[in-house]
This record gives sequence, C-alpha cells and structure tokens, in this order.
Amino acid sequence: NITTALGDGEAAKGGEDSNNNSVALVPMNQAPQAAAMVLAGCHALAWVDRELVGDPLELEAVRSVEWNVAKGDASVITPPSRARSSAPAMRILQHFRFDS
Repeated sequence: NITTALGDGEAAKGGEDSNNNSVALVPMNQAPQAAAMVLAGCHALAWVDRELVGDPLELEAVRSVEWNVAKGDASVITPPSRARSSAPAMRILQHFRFDS
C-alpha cells in the first residue's frame, strides 16, 4: 500500500508502511524498497536545459525517495547509494501520461 502525505509546498512528509496489520507514517527515504521503486519509476519527468521538469507531485516523489534520474536520459532511474546492493537500476519502457 503506497500513500504519500504532502505538507505545505507539496513537500513529501512520509509514506504509509503497512506491516502486520499496523500502519505507520515513515519518512519517504525510509519507505520499503518496493514502494520506493514504484515512486521513483512511475513518472513522466524530462531533462530540459539541465533541469529536471515535470509534474510537481512526480518531482517530489522522486526527490523524497532519493532515487536519481539519469541526466540526459530520464528513462533511467538509479537507487540511492545506500540501496545499490539490493535495488536494481530501472529503465522506463513506456510512459502513460496523466495529471495529478
């Protein structure tokens, strides 16, 4: 179950971690790996003039889980250094546009 809680200015405050029928709001950079991969990989962001642009909610989701969108190729997403041994880099194969 993935839920993001946004605060003032659309900064992600945390995500829902459902574990053994209990629910806790955890910092986004501590979200379960599967949830972080979904948040990092489900976007339509693009690089324009050395700036990552796109839907503000998608930008904040990627930033909050601390994954990296490859410069020059926004279809490649890599995990933060602390997760590289257990999480693979990902490539977006197809975009489905939507507005949040």
